[in-house]
Amino acid sequence: MSDRITLIPYDSWDFEDILFSFDADIAISRTDSAKWTSVALESGSEVSDYAVTSPTVYDISGIVSAWMSTTDDEVWTRLTDVYDALYAQYLSRQPVTLSSPIFVDDVVIVKMSAKRDQSTGEALNFSLQLQTFELAEFTTIEIPPELLADEVKPGATPEESTGGNQATEDSEGDDDFDPSAKSGAASIADGDNPSEILESIADTFS
Repeated sequence: MSDRITLIPYDSWDFEDILFSFDADIAISRTDSAKWTSVALESGSEVSDYAVTSPTVYDISGIVSAWMSTTDDEVWTRLTDVYDALYAQYLSRQPVTLSSPIFVDDVVIVKMSAKRDQSTGEALNFSLQLQTFELAEFTTIEIPPELLADEVKPGATPEESTGGNQATEDSEGDDDFDPSAKSGAASIADGDNPSEILESIADTFS
């Protein structure tokens, strides 16, 4: 493992394959937290059920210098290239692996900033905020046939699996039954007069 704060390609675990590193490390901090409910808990409940663990957050900072350059143009060009490369990684939203003497974790860059003032001289003071992430894993299982409802068991007929307001054999045998006739909300949706429909419904129950 490197004794410097570096970013390496995600899951490569090749600590020599460095995407970014500071010329001089300043600080690294790690924050672990959880979000808890603000309402009273039910007596006897599991307290842990009311907390959601937040992603781990890393804040790192360091100096990127221009020691390789000799002119103002070359100084600005090198610092611009370093910032642009880091900014491109940030915009890609692709994960990287943070490597440091204390922590090693897979993270994404959520915030970055660079400062240059009289205290930094020709260098840039970089600050990065990194956040961990979780990948959900899904497992497919087969439900035993004896646990399935009759409507969804293998070999169920269409009559067994239909639902809702379906025409039945009894209604189809009714001399007055018209499968194309609509009433109630379906008839109103098709543009019939709502008043006439309501009167028809009222007559049915009178």
